[in-house]
Amino acid sequence: MRNRMKWKYLMALVLTLLIFPSCTEPAPEPAASETVIIPDANLKSAICMALDKPTGEAVTSAELARLTEFTANYQNIADLSGIEYCTNLTSLNLSYNLIEDISPLASLVNLTSLDLSYNKIGDISPLASLVNLEDLALGGNQITDITPIASLVNVTRLDLSFNQISELSPVAPLTSLSFLSLSNNEISDISPLASLRGLKELILHGSQISDISPLASLHSLKDLRLGGNQIKDLTPLASLNNLTILYLSANPIRDVSPLASLTALNELYISAALILEIQPLASLTNLKLLNLSNNAISDVSALTYLTNLTMLDLTSNKVNDLTPLSSLTKVEDLRLGSNQISDLSPLASLNSLTILYLSDNKISDLSPLASLTNLVRVNLDRNEISDISPLVANKGLGEGDQLDLKVNNLDLSEGSQSLENIRQLEQRGVIVYY
Repeated sequence: MRNRMKWKYLMALVLTLLIFPSCTEPAPEPAASETVIIPDANLKSAICMALDKPTGEAVTSAELARLTEFTANYQNIADLSGIEYCTNLTSLNLSYNLIEDISPLASLVNLTSLDLSYNKIGDISPLASLVNLEDLALGGNQITDITPIASLVNVTRLDLSFNQISELSPVAPLTSLSFLSLSNNEISDISPLASLRGLKELILHGSQISDISPLASLHSLKDLRLGGNQIKDLTPLASLNNLTILYLSANPIRDVSPLASLTALNELYISAALILEIQPLASLTNLKLLNLSNNAISDVSALTYLTNLTMLDLTSNKVNDLTPLSSLTKVEDLRLGSNQISDLSPLASLNSLTILYLSDNKISDLSPLASLTNLVRVNLDRNEISDISPLVANKGLGEGDQLDLKVNNLDLSEGSQSLENIRQLEQRGVIVYY
């Protein structure tokens, strides 16, 4: 009797469960042939193109599930509804659109690459579930809170530039990062970055950073960009011996001595600073590109040793003696405008020169330029030049080359020698501005 009652109870329970399924049961998957509504006409058009079908045709969930890669940038897409059925996407690029709500992306857990740059996104919480992401680009949005990215521990490349971010703590767990861009935000405290020992590229332009001591432990860094901040003390950089590119322009830097140990550097940019003395840079013999424009440098003797330089920019300084540059025989691009230069003779041996900017100086004698036959662009405006015959003698100047001679002491009257010289150059195809 007791067994029979137990049996009836169990049968009743089973029937109840069959008739009233649990309210927490997941919603059924759409049938393979079910049409998916995609309200945004621009998104639908892009999806149809990716599926190689006419725009007006219906799109099914089965078709969307076949997509593994999808790019629809610059399409004026605002509404992502329907994209949640693209469940097998591994790569998605929706940059340069009008997107605000990214909640339809929360279920796309197979994504490894996601580009949402330059939209109108403020809330990134739907991204917290996308733990397989390796490459995430969110630059140019309206993001203030990056807490949701703390779970994305597989990300190796992260771009958060041009937002309104001030708090970086959520970045600290992302120890797989090799590339991180945080430029043009509202950052002052970068201490959470100290844990990112695998970083190779770090971009922090245009914020409010003054203390860079958290970077001292990032010995894997090869490319570091810190332009447009409030940095004065470069001491924390002294141990970053793997750096090959360092950008420090537009900071109130006076002392460059901590950089003397960074002998692997190939490119160094410290324009628009407060530098007077560059002797510590003499040890950086692997430099190929050096930009020291817009400082107050007068003595360039340290540059004598930088014989691997191919580009040197000393525009807007106080240089008058170019003698130390005579050893820079690999230089192709030399920019010396707005200095106090009168004697060009140290440049006569720089046969690799193709670009030479000498505007706004005190130059009158151009004879050292006659032998520089690889020149293609020469800027000599705002000087004291009255004789350009050395440029006519330079047989390398020809078709398509550019020569700027504006605001000098040239006699440009009809029949003058200067005008005759200009016409000779023009007949050879030189574009002359005078």
